[in-house]
Amino acid sequence: MPLVNASIATTLAALVQLGGSNPATAAEGTVGLTTDPVNPQAPQWTINVTHSGDGDNRRYFGQVVVNANSDQGTNASHYLAAGIYETNLAIDMTAYNTDPNVRNCLCPFEGYDDDRVYLYLTAPIALRNRDAELEHCADHVYAYNNSLVQLDNALAAVAGRGRFGPFTTAEAATARVTSEIGLALPVALRGVAMTRAAWVAEYLRLCGESSQRDIAGYHTFGLQLLGAAPVGAITYLTGATRDGAGVTPRFVQLTNGTTAIGVHASATFIV
Repeated sequence: MPLVNASIATTLAALVQLGGSNPATAAEGTVGLTTDPVNPQAPQWTINVTHSGDGDNRRYFGQVVVNANSDQGTNASHYLAAGIYETNLAIDMTAYNTDPNVRNCLCPFEGYDDDRVYLYLTAPIALRNRDAELEHCADHVYAYNNSLVQLDNALAAVAGRGRFGPFTTAEAATARVTSEIGLALPVALRGVAMTRAAWVAEYLRLCGESSQRDIAGYHTFGLQLLGAAPVGAITYLTGATRDGAGVTPRFVQLTNGTTAIGVHASATFIV
């Protein structure tokens, strides 16, 4: 299966599980997740060395044979659908009354069990959230096209040129073919070792650069504490409410915040 180029709407519990945590206890406000590719494969190639003549007249020829093209691996992408979601977060209202920055006042609900946070996503914000995850998907495709695909192309080009030689040693024939593969690559990739493991590592490194969007705050939504509950049914992490009469629900709506989605091309980060 190829890399996904679409993100799927889901619930907070499913997102938490996708991230490897327990929905019943994880104090997370995750609203989207695109995983790195799993099980990518670099192309497989061999350099065949043949010879002609004997003794002092023996000469060697090298030729690359492509045994398999690369495989981009598989990933998953999900975003939180529009709705109201129970979390395992609380808001410290004493701190909020001093500094009304919701993000700075969040804490785990366990041990602070008076004001549980419920996330509220409107339909427009949910779609913007989807678009944020689609940017990560596009980054992964860009990373593949600018790493493993470039090696595929270089191998095919050199294979199409047939045999190289004659050379006085088999080692010289192998070295020449390897050099030709390197020269067929874009300059930026010529420093990658000519091993399958090194090329997979380079691909995954480039995929990891997609996180720069999050670090820069381009996928950081704002949080606004609402004065009243929004209209709609609540989706609970464990399927039903867990709060007693002593818990006050606090509804926090996602806003555009510092998001800059659809602004920065993949080439900005995937280098």
